Amino acid sequence: MSGFENLSGVEDVTQLFTSCSELRTVSATSFDNSQIKKYTSVLYGCSKLVGGTDGFVPSPSSGASVLKLGTGGVLTDPESDIRTWLNATLFVDGELKIGFAKADAAGREVLAAGKLCANAKYNAIQATPWASFGKSVKAVAIAADASKLANVNLNYWFYGFNALASVSGMANLRGVARMDHTFNSCSALAELDLRGMSPAALASMAYTFGACTSLAKILVDADWELPKGCTGSSTFYNCKAIVGGNGTAYGSKQTTCAMCRIDREGQAGYLTAR
Repeated sequence: MSGFENLSGVEDVTQLFTSCSELRTVSATSFDNSQIKKYTSVLYGCSKLVGGTDGFVPSPSSGASVLKLGTGGVLTDPESDIRTWLNATLFVDGELKIGFAKADAAGREVLAAGKLCANAKYNAIQATPWASFGKSVKAVAIAADASKLANVNLNYWFYGFNALASVSGMANLRGVARMDHTFNSCSALAELDLRGMSPAALASMAYTFGACTSLAKILVDADWELPKGCTGSSTFYNCKAIVGGNGTAYGSKQTTCAMCRIDREGQAGYLTAR
């Protein structure tokens, strides 16, 4: 949607965008929301809408205060849009390909395809192009050209992929800052290779591997270290199969992102350096 600045001063925006599930952009050069008095469900169901300043995504209960430009707003100024986009293609055989360019689908049947905002702070599984087919995904491949993007947020990307058995190309992701619920409930995933992916920008890891009940090993580079200030509750919730490289086994009281470190002599963790 464009020209939202022409609604500046409006008083009632009740259900204005309710259930606009494919809405990704509301463009405006300016907007005054100070006169809005009624705004019930104004952004309900807009899980793919992303603000152009900092990747803000509204929640179902968001109100008039987020109808703005700038930090924490859903509006986008076309002249200062920081959003970047990736293409995703899910094939009938269960392979999900994610990259900067569209995947080659020649001779293959496509189940779902579309764009997702690479630096969005998504807060629901419905934000992704493959949301309705997550249980069909058996393998994820992140293309080398994804490295063209300077920063990526992985919130909810693979949530509920209970048939997912392999993930490749995590090393092609740059500046990963958020991994909330990224692999939550990927119950068939037994091993994950994060080598080549830098954790230097990570800020949030809530339920990143939650309920990955088969996940036994996470491989990382020898210099892996989370930055100070990174938070994340239940990062390893119910990861009952996980074992660190030095033999540290899962503990139900040790599930925060503090355990997302290399398991070595004198330092318990759930990661394996290789």
